[in-house]
Amino acid sequence: MSNNNRVRQIVFILLALLAIVGVYRFQRGDGVPPFGNVTANEARIITRDLPGIVILDVREKTEFEEEHIEGAINIPLIELEDKLDQLSIFNPTRVYSEKPEESIEAVRFLEVNG
Repeated sequence: MSNNNRVRQIVFILLALLAIVGVYRFQRGDGVPPFGNVTANEARIITRDLPGIVILDVREKTEFEEEHIEGAINIPLIELEDKLDQLSIFNPTRVYSEKPEESIEAVRFLEVNG
């Protein structure tokens, strides 16, 4: 086998491995992307239909205590960086807040750091 063919095989194998890792990072669990934001209704449906998905409520503690989605975890957005270790990297996470910009910011943070 020539060196060129050997190099092509190695490059092909490396690209295949990168593709597999990329798919794994994008789809953990039941083909669900690892992070995303949801509305309250979507979160309720998810908790009912897809066990194992974490609902992360990034509202302030007082808002969470007044009313929250059953089974949701509360980590206010301003505390997310300090409490990141409380989330499992193995469970897809959906972020909820009544302010869409907060949940989007949390999702972006989790995508980079999660």
